Amino acid sequence: MTKSHLAHLAAKGLLVLLAGLPLTSRAGESLIVVEDRGGTSALPYYEALNLQPRVNSPARPQ
Repeated sequence: MTKSHLAHLAAKGLLVLLAGLPLTSRAGESLIVVEDRGGTSALPYYEALNLQPRVNSPARPQ
């Protein structure tokens, strides 16, 4: 590996880390609740997707 390649790799890694900072700063905030105005439910859409739970995610509170 050349020095320029390593510098490019380091710069790219730094950009990825900086891009993730806003996500980590909001991770502990609570959800925003919005008003239900009686629109069409999105539940049938999400049920049709047949989504599988993530392997490393904690259990959802009931």
